[in-house]
Amino acid sequence: MPPPTPRLETGSEIFSRSLESRAAFFGDPDRRSVLPVGAAMKLAPRAVSVGQGSPSSWSFGARRRFRCGVLGRRALGVFLGLALGTAIAPTARGDERWLVQGLADAEAWDTTGGSDLLERNEGRPGTAERLHVLAAWAPLARLQLFARAELEGGKGSEEGKSDARIELALARYTWGSRSRFMLQAGRIDSPVTGFARRELSSTNPLVGYPAGYEVEYPKGAELAGWCGPVDFRLALVDRPLGGGDYLPEAGSSFRPAAALGVTPAVGMRLGLSWTKGPYLGRDLAEALPAGSGWKDYRQRAYGGDLQLSRGYFEINAEFVSTLYDVPAHGVSARGRVWYLEPKYTWTPRFFTALRIESVRRPYIEPEEDEEEQGGAGKRIGWENETLRFADVEAGAGYRLGPQMVLKVSYRIDRWRVNDDLRPSFRDGRALALQLSYGFDIVSWLSRAR
Repeated sequence: MPPPTPRLETGSEIFSRSLESRAAFFGDPDRRSVLPVGAAMKLAPRAVSVGQGSPSSWSFGARRRFRCGVLGRRALGVFLGLALGTAIAPTARGDERWLVQGLADAEAWDTTGGSDLLERNEGRPGTAERLHVLAAWAPLARLQLFARAELEGGKGSEEGKSDARIELALARYTWGSRSRFMLQAGRIDSPVTGFARRELSSTNPLVGYPAGYEVEYPKGAELAGWCGPVDFRLALVDRPLGGGDYLPEAGSSFRPAAALGVTPAVGMRLGLSWTKGPYLGRDLAEALPAGSGWKDYRQRAYGGDLQLSRGYFEINAEFVSTLYDVPAHGVSARGRVWYLEPKYTWTPRFFTALRIESVRRPYIEPEEDEEEQGGAGKRIGWENETLRFADVEAGAGYRLGPQMVLKVSYRIDRWRVNDDLRPSFRDGRALALQLSYGFDIVSWLSRAR
């Protein structure tokens, strides 16, 4: 049986036919298994930009996100106000070109103190709260505008404090009949981050996230297309594949990124991805060898991913290999990460999942001597270490309602580092409980009307 032909919905169709758009954001409560992988590549769920086709991430391990400063918080307030306002006005006159949805998470954590990967609230039990809000508008039949914001807080959150950010902000134009194409620009997801389509709590079968890389939202532009069983993404983005606190903070510099996928049969997709560009920042110029600039040192990343769905059983797997040019070192630093994530849906409400992950990650930072009297330390070289660890997370979920899911998971990690690094990289564990609730603001207002 050939793979399903992708179908592009445009204009008000995207918003009026809510089954797949809601499944992309909330998950599909009416099925024991997710949509076939071939169907998951359709542009309709991507067009609503909440889940299957668009990313966000709050990484289980250390992550570095585009934080909101004073202006960013004001912009976030304006966005939330406009989202609510735009939901009220169009709904009052029956305009279906608008979509305003939300996803609220409440979490409880109990983690090992001192674990670099898993610790929250200094090893004490704590709670975390998170809210995602999406606003989308189709002013023309093939043109859509999207924005998504995240608010997070609680001592059990990753940062241990309140935080707010605008994750996605983009314009998208779609066209084509037998072959489908999409052009989008703004703050988008990188083609190299395969976990992006599943990192929201509504599509992630576990509470945690893979620790090998970070899902980020670079500025950029992308051309994507679907033709029969083949799909592709070609992009220019201004950030490298994220390395968290183990790499210097990257500066903004555009670089190419590409992904290619094939769906040889219904329920199976294979993908490849690649990117290459600078990974250092302008603030490190003084620490670099004479005559070199921060853009001379590049990251090269190569990835592959697998999606497989058979009946009630699903597997997602990913592999990423990276190479880094290290200042003052004659050889490149190498990184490698892979994870395997099976899931089984036992009943329409109950499912279980497991994620096994292996990470080899470079630790690259400028070395500094001790602080001098009244002054900052002087940079004297570059540190290039290799950190290795493995982690396993097992969990179960239960659907309490069409848009409400309760999940519990347990995770452990094991580090393989030199004895002198062992005090900084301890083995740990994390027990997490998560309650997620998805809602549609427009439908609320429509019922009220």
